[in-house]
Amino acid sequence: MKRERFEELMVKVTDDTATPPEREELMAWIADKDELQRELEAHVVLRAVTDGWVQRLELDVLQDQQQRSIWSRLENALGLLLVFVGLFTVTGWALVELFSDPEVPLVIKLGTGALSAGFLLLLWAVARRRLGQGRKDRYADVIR
Repeated sequence: MKRERFEELMVKVTDDTATPPEREELMAWIADKDELQRELEAHVVLRAVTDGWVQRLELDVLQDQQQRSIWSRLENALGLLLVFVGLFTVTGWALVELFSDPEVPLVIKLGTGALSAGFLLLLWAVARRRLGQGRKDRYADVIR
């Protein structure tokens, strides 16, 4: 068998487009050649890996399209708004009750105040960084 024919059959078998006679022809040629059998196995494994990459890329494109949807952004914004409104309402009410009760020790009031102030400071830092980034995507030039 000539090298060109061998390579053609290897590609067809790897791509799973070979006819049964072509597959038999290749298998007969490599039956007693361990090196060629390993080469065929390596090609088949490589094909499986690249097929997985293609599937992953297709899923990434679909996910990107879904994330760019106005409804998806609206859902996320509304969900975050509701979580923060609920969090601040419940926390604010608890803090007012805590600080207005004269029987609560001063240590608890100071500790709770420091904890609340630290939480708000960290939340402000995250929001400031996020808003500072705006809609700039650092990886916009990366081709998936």
